[in-house]
Amino acid sequence: VYDINGFVEKNSDVIQMDLKEVLNLSTNRVTRMSYGDPQEWSESNRPTTSIMSQFRQSVIDILKNISRMQPFYINCINPNRIKKSGFLDDEFVRNQVKYLGLLNLVELKQTGYAYSRSYDKFVARYRPLCPTLWPTYDGSDRDATEILLKHLGYSALFEYYMGKSMVFIKNAQTIFNADNAFRSKKEDIAVIIQRRWRGFRERRDYLHTRMCVNRVASIWRGYKARVVRDQRKDAAAKVTSFIRGYLRRNDPESQENSFFLKEVRNYYLRKCREAMPTSLLQPSYFPKPPPVLQQTSVLLNDIWRINHSRKLIRALTKSDIMVMEQKSVAQDLFGGRKSMYSASVSMVFRDSHLDEDQTESLMEVWNKSIQSSDKEIMVFVTPVLKINRSGFTRTPRIMIVSNSSIITLNENFRVKQRIGYEDLESIVLSKNSDDVLILKHKDCNNWTSLNKGSLIVSTKNAIELATKIHLYSLIDVVIDNEPIVIPTVYGEQAVEFKKGRSAKL
Repeated sequence: VYDINGFVEKNSDVIQMDLKEVLNLSTNRVTRMSYGDPQEWSESNRPTTSIMSQFRQSVIDILKNISRMQPFYINCINPNRIKKSGFLDDEFVRNQVKYLGLLNLVELKQTGYAYSRSYDKFVARYRPLCPTLWPTYDGSDRDATEILLKHLGYSALFEYYMGKSMVFIKNAQTIFNADNAFRSKKEDIAVIIQRRWRGFRERRDYLHTRMCVNRVASIWRGYKARVVRDQRKDAAAKVTSFIRGYLRRNDPESQENSFFLKEVRNYYLRKCREAMPTSLLQPSYFPKPPPVLQQTSVLLNDIWRINHSRKLIRALTKSDIMVMEQKSVAQDLFGGRKSMYSASVSMVFRDSHLDEDQTESLMEVWNKSIQSSDKEIMVFVTPVLKINRSGFTRTPRIMIVSNSSIITLNENFRVKQRIGYEDLESIVLSKNSDDVLILKHKDCNNWTSLNKGSLIVSTKNAIELATKIHLYSLIDVVIDNEPIVIPTVYGEQAVEFKKGRSAKL
């Protein structure tokens, strides 16, 4: 019995737009109204293709694929009728083989050739298997195919046949063996290709690098050659100009001898730089100049003397300046007048010629007992030998020069004599090279134990001692070999200087 339940749901296929348009043209009003107003139809609801169109397009695509490929036909044989695994019905299988004609097909294949391929395609595929053909071969494809098959060991009588444009392989196993050999050879081919590529790439880079190096080297050699050429050209011009200038070296400076004179000046200045003077006391500061540079040498000497003097002055401290002032006064007092002055020039003037321990002890005693007032300042200390007037024996003493008096001490720093500057008349030295100094006292009627009159001392620092006493007392310095009368507490005494191997009074 036909059941209509679900008929509409099962047959609710979409009516194609073409059919709707045809039915809308019907003269029957009911048929036209069955599918609604044509204006409400939407193009978006209209399917692009029908089922038949899709089927037709699929068939066309399949036929195109089949035409591009080589089809293989597969015959399926059922092992039994009951569809049971692991069971083979011989009679049933034999009938299928007989009815499908498989035996006849096998006989046909055995009498024919299982594989055929054109020479060019066969050689292009299996060329790597033969060293003679790989990588290139200049002969024809037929000859290459024959060489390849012989190399693989195939017999022309039983295994292949050479046609006009194709090669025919009788057994499929033969071509299977060739394919297996080709697959095994692929790895070797890949290694060869890689090796060839690497070699090509390295050679390409090497050739490019060598080309760049050769180009740079060529440019550099050209540059060096031009430099050498210019140097030689300049050298030849300088030598020529130098010779011309030498021949006219004594003429006034002109264009012909200007280069020579310039080189002479440079050479002389280099010599002056290498032989710079070290002292202002040298008679000539720089090397002897050539005739054309006499005036230049004088100017250089003056410039160096001024510059060196400025450097020395800037390097002086306050104490050094004071010493220089004292040296200048000594020069004015004794220069050219006292024989021992030249030997004392190199001696440095100092505030004290005692060692450090004696100086410290003296300062302690000075502040306690020697200093007469707070305004008195000790400016110079030196050891001396006091010459006694009775027998002219020498007694070691320490002489202090202050800003107001001269004080002599014994070795225990006890005051033996003090002479104020207002009591001194002059400072007397001889012209000889002796180291005796006489402090001449003024005539006085009130002699005391500390004011015993004139004082005669001997010291190697006689020049420095006389200079500092003169600076602070402004007493005249007398340099003469005439006998001198000095007043003392014992009366007047005459002192006479005589020349001899040793100083005598």
